Amino acid sequence: MTSDRGILIRALELALRAWEEWRRNKSLLAQYPPGESIRSPLTEAIGQCAAYEAVAGHVLFTANSGPVLHAPRLALPLLYRAELAQREGRDIGQDADWLIRLLGTSQANGTFTGVIWGLSIDSGAPLRKHSRLIPFGQLPDSRLKKWISDRAGKLWNDAIWMSQSYFDLPGAAIVRKVDEFPYIRTDNAAFMTMEDLETEAYATLVFLQGRATGHPLVLGYCSR
Repeated sequence: MTSDRGILIRALELALRAWEEWRRNKSLLAQYPPGESIRSPLTEAIGQCAAYEAVAGHVLFTANSGPVLHAPRLALPLLYRAELAQREGRDIGQDADWLIRLLGTSQANGTFTGVIWGLSIDSGAPLRKHSRLIPFGQLPDSRLKKWISDRAGKLWNDAIWMSQSYFDLPGAAIVRKVDEFPYIRTDNAAFMTMEDLETEAYATLVFLQGRATGHPLVLGYCSR
């Protein structure tokens, strides 16, 4: 029996060659996204994988949304990853491994991070079980931290936060370790877990408002 990895690598090699040929005589603006003739064989290959068959139609939790695992939805991001790997001289087999690993992850350990505007601290401190309060600057580098830092700026009258578009740098963050988060499911367990984490974070915010600052705080959060 052919392995899922072998099926995906062969399909990616064919798709990448076909995509390169398809782009050859097109302008830059006409090159993306790749046409259906390129995506379709890759979609069929994903559909043949045992890892996909085990979870087809299940819900994948991602940033408070729940896309259904469907082969056509998976083909394009897989192709983009492989195309980048090819340009950088990396093994496209790693991208096949990525998809197989994703499809096989029914639950995973993760982190819930909530950044706080209106509270500044110099060092970390424990909060509830599995959670800590740390300075915003001590958060690990991430796409979201960079986005907040790049968008932040001095506001009128030294305001810290005015809206989701206008804010200064947050001063603190809640970091909550989450064990066995329900990642791929057929029910709403992931959303219920996120609701519990949000409720816990806002309870912490209310506590900090009453005991530490005496003024309203603003919370923004994400999970990964």
